[in-house]
Amino acid sequence: YWNSFNNTRVSPLTITGNLDGNAVSLVAYCVELFQNAGTGTFEVVSLLSYLNNNTTKANRIAALIDGFAGSNNVNQDAAVQLAVWELMYETSNTLDVKANYFDSSDISSSIQNSANNYLASAVANVGSIDPNLRFYVAKNADKQDLLFYTRMPSVPEPATWGMMIAGFAAVGYSMRSRRTKTDISFA
Repeated sequence: YWNSFNNTRVSPLTITGNLDGNAVSLVAYCVELFQNAGTGTFEVVSLLSYLNNNTTKANRIAALIDGFAGSNNVNQDAAVQLAVWELMYETSNTLDVKANYFDSSDISSSIQNSANNYLASAVANVGSIDPNLRFYVAKNADKQDLLFYTRMPSVPEPATWGMMIAGFAAVGYSMRSRRTKTDISFA
């Protein structure tokens, strides 16, 4: 869905298609400003690869998405999209959607302020990204490149596996020890 703020469309898209042979419907953020959205075949690459191994930028985008994406709140979604563009295109060391190389001066100030707050939080929380999130970019030379993420199922820690096995063993032992002996005699 698109939302218009001061004649500028700012929001994530819902994309559908096949990923690794599975039908998917995902929230995606535009990472390329100078192409139109559209259907087609996209090459999917990791976010880090897309960013030419710029780990600082990839980690900031991951922290932003982990902290604020997918809210289903129009204003928050717009602010996240602005923050993604800021992280993608700003060439100075100052992250501010209202100034420098990437400037969104035609967007409402409340959306801009939220985007700047999300950026500050993303920079501060880079070390606390959910390890089960995987970030990708769908690339197409003629369409917008789109950032999306998936959540990998969590795998129990070895200690958790040990506790589960011990629990099953204890349950099995208690069930076995509850058997009553019955003497049967035939005449």
